[in-house]
Amino acid sequence: MLTQVKMTEKNLTIGYIEKYDGTLRLNLSKNNLFQKDQFLLIIQANTKDFSRFMIYPINVNKILKITVSCFREIVEDLEQISSLLKNFKIIHNSGLTVRDNIFIVELYLKLRFSNSKYKDLKTSLDKIKNKHIDIDIEEISLNI
Repeated sequence: MLTQVKMTEKNLTIGYIEKYDGTLRLNLSKNNLFQKDQFLLIIQANTKDFSRFMIYPINVNKILKITVSCFREIVEDLEQISSLLKNFKIIHNSGLTVRDNIFIVELYLKLRFSNSKYKDLKTSLDKIKNKHIDIDIEEISLNI
């Protein structure tokens, strides 16, 4: 049973304790943010000590995830990628992370493979790829 905790202007987060039984129950019905859209994009980030969930209301059942990784600092490359993506709806940006000496950033876009703008984006991103930088694009669809 979830105990409702009211979020106020002073609180940045809501915390509660739940008995663990292998599932996670979230009550989003009182949050007006989740009332207008049909789908939820759930992004889970795991570390050895915790899992963090980001939940975004979306009105589409497919989106793109772009992962940029590099063996050197990619600030200049990110500026170029950022300029390419400025005309797209970015739902989530992981921020630049370093893992095992590899610089990584993940972006979730409100775009799908079948969209005509995707082909232009892919062509532009392919021009940035080289021996130092890798760019992966995957389509994420409704998990049934």
